[in-house]
Amino acid sequence: MDTFYADLARRLQKTLRLEHKIVAMGLSDNPPANLTRYTGPAIKACQMIDLCRFEGKSFYTYQEDHYECKNAIRWLGFDESYEGHLSGEWASGDYPDNGRALFRAPAFCRRMYMEAPLLVPRTVKCISFSPLEDGDKAPLRGDEVLIILCNPRQGLYLSRSLLYSYGGISWGMTGPGTCHSIVAGPFLHRQAYYSLGCFGARQFMKVKGEELFFGIPIEQLRQLVEDAELLLRRRPDLEAQLDEPVHAVHEATEFELQVQKSKGKMLAKEQK
Repeated sequence: MDTFYADLARRLQKTLRLEHKIVAMGLSDNPPANLTRYTGPAIKACQMIDLCRFEGKSFYTYQEDHYECKNAIRWLGFDESYEGHLSGEWASGDYPDNGRALFRAPAFCRRMYMEAPLLVPRTVKCISFSPLEDGDKAPLRGDEVLIILCNPRQGLYLSRSLLYSYGGISWGMTGPGTCHSIVAGPFLHRQAYYSLGCFGARQFMKVKGEELFFGIPIEQLRQLVEDAELLLRRRPDLEAQLDEPVHAVHEATEFELQVQKSKGKMLAKEQK
């Protein structure tokens, strides 16, 4: 019989036709029960997400497991930044030995960091990674962010489902690192964020060119699943589009054109 989180994961993957597993990243002081520490080769935090998505692995990590990406040490709340990081000197320095040449000048990098959410250094000692469907094997505690990779059409449906019972708009964040945008952002601001990613994630992760990233606070999961299902139940035409090839252009049917025309009373100025 499905567990609570396995059921929600299965339902969301089925509803939105998600290709890969949803990943839960937990930010905490202590490891979750039943998980073992990561013992594989040195890789980046974003690559650890791939281990869950593709191989179904679950594990926890400490700061010393993340030195392959010194940016993640700061973005994920482990420790202070390295010299030249938040000042923008490294990001604007000459590639490859003296920087990353991502900005014309250090000031432009600093402006980005001033607007981006930052976890307080040393408030995180342990980060866990697991497929959402295995959440009850290592009980989720509420400090998790859900990571979803999807195509833009699925991202649209995901965004609209997140707004279905609350209204508002969806927010995206591209500029800071991917882990910064879709982990620190949702964790701090208690809302979902989407991102086009960062150069590093697209270099080192197994991510397709047409995929984008979502980070969603764990507490929004149940309502998200219920609203995604309800939205598509009420709009079968939208559900049908989910099954169209990613690269196909949707051809509006005559029925779709007709139902877009207002059945209500026209505004006075439109009647003239």
